[in-house]
Amino acid sequence: MKHALIIGGTRMLAGVTIWLNETGYFTTVLARNQERFSQLVKQLPSRHQFISLDYKNTGDLKNKLWDTINNNGKIDLVIAWIHLDAPEAIPTILSVIAQNQKENFQFFHIKGSSYRLKIGSNPFHLPENCVYHDVQLGFKLEGNRARWLTHEEICAGVITAIQTGKDHTIVGQLEPWEMRP
Repeated sequence: MKHALIIGGTRMLAGVTIWLNETGYFTTVLARNQERFSQLVKQLPSRHQFISLDYKNTGDLKNKLWDTINNNGKIDLVIAWIHLDAPEAIPTILSVIAQNQKENFQFFHIKGSSYRLKIGSNPFHLPENCVYHDVQLGFKLEGNRARWLTHEEICAGVITAIQTGKDHTIVGQLEPWEMRP
């Protein structure tokens, strides 16, 4: 069974968590809110695990990742919605996974619309066995009015990114920037 690690998978990315679980992945969800996971678990048809922690705590993050890999096997896929106020979280995740397996793993980095990095670039070192994908979330224009993406639109875009395996995916639109909500 393939193993997916989802960070932020109880709310905005809950639909991705459900889809991965339905397609046969053992899903490990890392989040702070046990109550949201309890609601999500009712929709998960098969094997899953919840890790309750704040990913800003690098020591706890590292220990919990080691535990999940030891107990549930290598990680094939990472979906990460991590806020910029936790700059050590992604390097920690990548390092722990790379140290525990030789096989390649897919890393889908979900970014907000204001995460204006050059396409294909990232602020951290990628291990050799990490296949990096960035998914940038934008907004929708409806006539002359803009709105943020719904959770359903975000999940559909992330699922499409996983299915296509492109290096860079934009969900919604980023331009015209001055029209964003």
